[in-house]
Amino acid sequence: MSKRIFPSLIVLPVLALVFSSRMEAAELHVDKTASNRVKFTASYAGQTFEGSTPKIDGYVFWKSADPEAGRFEGSDLYFEVDLNSLDTGIGLRNRHMREDHLETDKFPYASFKGKLVKAARPGGADFLVNAEGVMRLHGADKAIAVTGRVRVDGERYHLSCTFPLDIREFGIEVPSLMGMKVAAVLDMDVDAALVKVK
Repeated sequence: MSKRIFPSLIVLPVLALVFSSRMEAAELHVDKTASNRVKFTASYAGQTFEGSTPKIDGYVFWKSADPEAGRFEGSDLYFEVDLNSLDTGIGLRNRHMREDHLETDKFPYASFKGKLVKAARPGGADFLVNAEGVMRLHGADKAIAVTGRVRVDGERYHLSCTFPLDIREFGIEVPSLMGMKVAAVLDMDVDAALVKVK
């Protein structure tokens, strides 16, 4: 696995490890056989377009697995997204996005490194989790806090989260489409599955 890992972005997904019943340290990795996805939605002149990639990698390392007892604080997480694999469905738009705005030749990955700070189970099967850390994109770092949802399904942990991302905060030039500026704030959507390392 690459040493540089995301959101997301992402972001977040890693939060899942906090939900095991075992009290020993453990590690979860992104399950690359699953249908993982990092997606952005951009808007301009009342219209939208999307870009997405399944290429997210990462891990969560928990020190304790009893969120109800509050012993999850400090658990580490790290995620990474391959920006060269982002696809908007139009080849020319992909090239402009990668070469002119994301500059993926110099900054091929976006990453998120942080810690779990809170977990709650208000009802049902899902946990609501919070993570705080640093997102790295386009060579710039920004402290962010993210809220996500985790569903435990046997040995698999499904993580989902959405959050706004202002590309200007990372020194990325706001693009134009057909002479119209795209909104600087993107809607990010992360969906990933993690499994315990044997």
